[in-house]
Amino acid sequence: MKKRFNESKTADRMQNMNRFSSFIYHHPSFRRKTADRFTLIELLVVIAIIAILAGMLLPALNNSKISAKSIACLNTEKNLYLLIEQYEEESAGGYYIAAVRNSHNWANMMRRSGYLPAGVSYPKVIWCPGQTRKRLYTSNNKVYPYPHVEIGATFDYGVNNNLHPKYNASADAAKQTKRKFRLTQPSSVLKFADTKQYWVNYTNYNYFSFTHANKMNAAYQDGHAAPKMYFIKESVPKDDVFWGSDAKWHK
Repeated sequence: MKKRFNESKTADRMQNMNRFSSFIYHHPSFRRKTADRFTLIELLVVIAIIAILAGMLLPALNNSKISAKSIACLNTEKNLYLLIEQYEEESAGGYYIAAVRNSHNWANMMRRSGYLPAGVSYPKVIWCPGQTRKRLYTSNNKVYPYPHVEIGATFDYGVNNNLHPKYNASADAAKQTKRKFRLTQPSSVLKFADTKQYWVNYTNYNYFSFTHANKMNAAYQDGHAAPKMYFIKESVPKDDVFWGSDAKWHK
């Protein structure tokens, strides 16, 4: 008797469970959720759309990054221009700073005179934020992460050697450099630019570094800085105004 009762009870439970399952399955909310599920094809279509959008956006983001680094470089050049200008007025007697004097490059001379932080080998004002080249110094075969103030071959900015010459301390500076006020077109004459050396001139134009989307940033003698796409490969630039040749100076 007891066995039959248990069997009947179990059967009732099973019947109730079947009714509940049937109710859930046929309930509208359950059918809606099932219908809302993605099929494999739909999922693949969504992934393909995301990949296409990413392919369209990533180049734009990369261009924005390059542009931001170029703008940061221009700001750095403007700050460096002000420091060099201050040095030239206060310590160089109104003459252009020399590219090198007695084996001391222009940045090292500025540091020794207190215009760059003392004891700092890598002052940020001579770094180009967009520079990616290896700064290899062949004399010690060492690669430097940033421009070293005492090693001109690691510099990111080089001065116009036509106006900022190399000379010895024993020589008369007035004979080897030029006074700044004599320029007729200072807004067109190069002061310094993105380079791979601490100096550059029309015979060593390959020192220029076209870091920013195939352009270099250049600071001019009037204090403004702008990107420039200068020469064609295998041609020597002879732009008198750009280099500040004597033909374009006040007599």
